Amino acid sequence: MDSSDTESLATPDTRAVPTSNPAADAFLTTMGNYQQGVNQRYDAFLNEVGHSEVEQLHAVVLQAMISGALTGLSSWLNQRHGPRSFVSLFLSPTYPRATGGRQARQIELLPLD
Repeated sequence: MDSSDTESLATPDTRAVPTSNPAADAFLTTMGNYQQGVNQRYDAFLNEVGHSEVEQLHAVVLQAMISGALTGLSSWLNQRHGPRSFVSLFLSPTYPRATGGRQARQIELLPLD
């Protein structure tokens, strides 16, 4: 499946077309819900944070997810958006270990241009 397939699954018209197979109906509904609930939000995140480097940010996020090591993602974000970008984007402001007991401050993402 590519992005056009998942975008199609997210449309009500596609999901409303019944099939002769209940398992196929369930799959289409589930994939459409996934597209709306996860993929669209992730695409928005990549575009907002990655700007013109969306593909590179996606690769860095995948590497962090697969390896469980956040150093590369944290470094990528810090280089483009300033210190403590990872903490500001992903951790609750009251998360004590990430902030040394202090509340994290919100950062404004700096433009890449």
